[in-house]
Amino acid sequence: QTQAFHPLVPTSKMKPSSLNDEKEDTIVIASECTKLPIIHVRGNTHYEIGFNYGQLLASRIVKCFGIYYDRLRELSNEHKTFHSDGALLNWMKACSEKFMQTLQKYKHMDLLTDMMDEMKGIADGSKVDLWKIYFINSRGEIFAAYFHDAEMRTKRDGANEANREIASLCEEEASLSQECTTIMCKKSGVLSQNWDWLQKLETLVVIVRINDEMLSMVEPGMMAKVGFNKHGIGCTINSLMKPAEVDCSALQAKVGFNKHGVGCTINSLMKPAEVDCSALLGEILEGIPIHMLMKYILMRYKSVREMKKDDLCKKLPVNRFIGIGVMDNHNDGVYLEFCGKGNYDELRLSDTQFSFHTNHFLGCGYSMMANDDPFTAGYAMGSRFRYKQIVHAYSERLTANVNCAYIQSDIDKCKLLLTLNENKFNTDYPIFRSWVLSPKDVATKLGTVCSVVMDLKEKAMHVTREKDANLVDTSKEAVKFDRISLYN
Repeated sequence: QTQAFHPLVPTSKMKPSSLNDEKEDTIVIASECTKLPIIHVRGNTHYEIGFNYGQLLASRIVKCFGIYYDRLRELSNEHKTFHSDGALLNWMKACSEKFMQTLQKYKHMDLLTDMMDEMKGIADGSKVDLWKIYFINSRGEIFAAYFHDAEMRTKRDGANEANREIASLCEEEASLSQECTTIMCKKSGVLSQNWDWLQKLETLVVIVRINDEMLSMVEPGMMAKVGFNKHGIGCTINSLMKPAEVDCSALQAKVGFNKHGVGCTINSLMKPAEVDCSALLGEILEGIPIHMLMKYILMRYKSVREMKKDDLCKKLPVNRFIGIGVMDNHNDGVYLEFCGKGNYDELRLSDTQFSFHTNHFLGCGYSMMANDDPFTAGYAMGSRFRYKQIVHAYSERLTANVNCAYIQSDIDKCKLLLTLNENKFNTDYPIFRSWVLSPKDVATKLGTVCSVVMDLKEKAMHVTREKDANLVDTSKEAVKFDRISLYN
């Protein structure tokens, strides 16, 4: 069922290369502002594209995998989740291979086969194990599986203080990392995202341009993330916090019987202690990894209308608490919320004004979570505050410029979006967040890795990073963004 996107509804120029071509000019610097690398990847086949990508980014791919391995190892070592580093690696490999098996089920879909070929090319070009490339492209799902396991062990051993501490820290860290903000204006074809995550990734992220057909900000080894294609369809992504468990008093029925004498009872069953967590991988790690779904969208579709007609969400089910904004340059867009395997909702965008999404559900039956209901007052507090803050900032600008031509121009709407995206003034819940210490590890910081604004009609991306934004006094001057075109 399609729901309103509350509350803003009013009421190829480059010649493909061979594997042996020289690549001195393949990596360029965006500008003197951010020094963000742009990677030009050319290829005649998807394997060749992947191989060239892997060669160019080999050292970054190794570092990117290492960051995630270290993160899981820190969690595991402190709380003895795995008895050794080898056991953790085996678990990570098993999770990654599970997704390799999942994609095999869709071999009849040519584009997924192409994606598998591309990941094989990345592995061969970078000389990194194939399962590690799958890990990078499904790392969100695998981290979710880790957090899920902590939650399950806590439910199983409720009296175990260590397990409760693991679950609490995992939940706190997950919530701190989920501070991304998406802004979309389908009339003007502009959309953006602040990507919040680990500071260690700030120097590794790159912009990848593939055969002048796709432009995307990615983590090294990842095929696609926030970006758009040559047809002008673009994607953003937000982790969504799992809705708080509903109080039994809110249930319509629990234990009882009807007039025919049929009765029901209910018991919560704990997972047996002897069951290995890896045995649950088939249940937890079902579905298409969200970053692979985004790659599929950018490879296949020319418009949102075409994507909807293809029934993408049913064809390739996602098993995450996650959301993606999808928009094109034909004045069309949608925000897709995924709530567990096969469950999703399509949120309608405003026809003329900006629409926003942070990290709590606005659809999927959880729209109440966006309200000031005492029952849900503690749910996703930071996300709800940022949502209200950016809606208020936008409303103020609308009121101040209601009669100005500036607010009517597509170009200036892009500038307005840049201004909203750079908001750092609220020290507790800024839109563009400076680095804060992780509750788990004082050596790890979380914050806005980068901010990306896409102009789909111009086929251009505006990007900046946290360290670059800090060079500018935002109270006096706008943050400087680099403009990167799909074609030069």
